[in-house]
Amino acid sequence: KHEFEGYRSFFTMSGFKKPIYNAYAAAAMLGERMLVCDNDDKIGVIPTKDDDGNIAIALYYTDSRLHRVLPNKPVHLRILLGKGSYSAVHYRIDRDNSNAYSEWCRCGKPENPDGDQRERIYTAGDLKPWYTDHAVYTDVWEQDILMTPDSVSLIKLTPIG
Repeated sequence: KHEFEGYRSFFTMSGFKKPIYNAYAAAAMLGERMLVCDNDDKIGVIPTKDDDGNIAIALYYTDSRLHRVLPNKPVHLRILLGKGSYSAVHYRIDRDNSNAYSEWCRCGKPENPDGDQRERIYTAGDLKPWYTDHAVYTDVWEQDILMTPDSVSLIKLTPIG
């Protein structure tokens, strides 16, 4: 078997994180309480809040028909925050972000990655912010997000002060 084939697990035989690992890591950032939302039936939305006032919203875009080709899908996200300041961080898992498998493919699917390739694959497998943290000072946070096929976004809004 090759590095990313089979093995229903979070890691490959060499210890590279599979994209499903990052999906679970993102899900672990969700809050305990579900929030009410209006959404497009083509995009999955899981809006949550925890007891500390942190808001986390997961968006996912996929099709149950595994090999169907999906177009990119623009999404307008509007979140009512209430009073106060928040920091916002957006994590993304897709073909180009937080995905060790894609980096392994870009390296030519090596059977035995060399040191540089191993480092690139390990680093690509980390769940990283898609864009940098910034402060939000309004009652409403709005963002236009382009969901690519088979992508997951997690937006985390944390109260400041």
